[in-house]
Amino acid sequence: MKWLVVIIIAVHSSLAYGADSCDSPPKLVGSSSLKVWLWDIYDVELKTADGIYQRGSYPLELEVTYKRAFSKKHLLSETEKQWQRFDIEPEQEQRWLQSLASFWPDINKKDRVRFQVCPDRTTAFYYNDLPIGRIDDLMFGEYFSLIWLDPDGPYPEMTRELTAQSSGG
Repeated sequence: MKWLVVIIIAVHSSLAYGADSCDSPPKLVGSSSLKVWLWDIYDVELKTADGIYQRGSYPLELEVTYKRAFSKKHLLSETEKQWQRFDIEPEQEQRWLQSLASFWPDINKKDRVRFQVCPDRTTAFYYNDLPIGRIDDLMFGEYFSLIWLDPDGPYPEMTRELTAQSSGG
């Protein structure tokens, strides 16, 4: 009987770890769509625990719903291209790209990729709601989310819509 109690406690503890505040129902901050020329690329939503975005405040969640297919190779290349805007050490960037390459799938139209930056600053990834990977580096989540949330990025209107900022600044 003692072993049964130990097993129940162990299972409960492991479930509690997966159900931290990062997994709490997030509130929508904003949403946007990326369209390049005539092509619809994706829809994206930003959520936080309180529905307000503040850089460096976690948890946060971004979910991208793709409107066209992309290979894993293309996604990694685009991520690397976006990271060129930031002052990331090349060795660190390559480690992050290798981590992403170990679990990122090829994307089909209507697929969803969601990532959550948790309060402990680990980043969890989901593909069509199934967990696919986790990166435990403290800085990864910030730089990955800045691809969409950097106000000086290539799509400032999308960033304003996601972060619920007025276009006046």
